[in-house]
Parts: sequence; structure tokens; C-alpha cells
Amino acid sequence: AALTQRNQDLLTETQAQLRSILQACFDSGADFGLIHADALRENVMVQDGTVALIDFDDGVFGFRLYELGVAMSQNWALPNAGQLAAALVEGYELNAKDAALVPVFTVMRVLASCGWAMPRYAPDSPVMAGYAERAVTIAERFMAGRPVFGA
Repeated sequence: AALTQRNQDLLTETQAQLRSILQACFDSGADFGLIHADALRENVMVQDGTVALIDFDDGVFGFRLYELGVAMSQNWALPNAGQLAAALVEGYELNAKDAALVPVFTVMRVLASCGWAMPRYAPDSPVMAGYAERAVTIAERFMAGRPVFGA
């Protein structure tokens, strides 16, 4: 309800495109297994050089690359987002095929976050408007073939 009809159509088209990409991931045997699925900043604890995750209530079986999309969902619009994504790719030693999927899984997470917000906020809530605006912006970039990361 927080979206115009044009934006609803955009997100529906984006969803269909993402579904097609996910099917290709399934068909190619992409890395799939138990994931945290919510490794946002507030769920990553670092103390004395040790990293720990908390809040496992979203844990599911899924594509492991989704974890990087979750991480980038908080960072995709930052001016240095491309560098952050490159650091994740390097740190996880991803091949070029998997590295190309990080923006895809980032878009998925941003859209999933918008869906998460819908039953929790009124359509005219500023918070809901923020989730909707973020989803539309990233979907426009993705569907236009523009870089997803960066301001």
C-alpha cells in the first residue's frame, strides 16, 4: 500500500527476474546449506579479535551467498559500497561467477526486508516509506542493469 502502481509493477518484475536467477543457482548446484540469514551489523559481535554471530531466529537452509547480500543490504548505498563488496569477495575468495551474484542477493535481501516491514508498519508510516523507497531504488538500478552498489 506504500507503493504506487508503477512501483508495485517494478517490484513484481524484479521478483520474477530474481526467481529466474535463483532457479539457475539451484540448477547449477550453487553452494546451499544452513545459513544465519540475518548477519546484520547489530548481530555481529567482535571482541578481542573474535567474531561471533547472535540472533539465529532467521536461520534457514539457503544459498550461502545470501549472507553476503544481507551484509551488503545495510551498505549498498554507501559511497564506498563497491569497495566493501570487493572486500567481501576477496575475503571469501569468491570466483567471478559467485562474485557477480553478490549484488543479486543484496537486492533479494532489500526486497525481503521491505516484505518483512509490511505487516509491522502502517502504509503511511515514515519507516515503511523508507523500506519501500529503498526497495524501489535498488530494484530500479538492478532492472536497468546499473551498478547496485554506491551512492
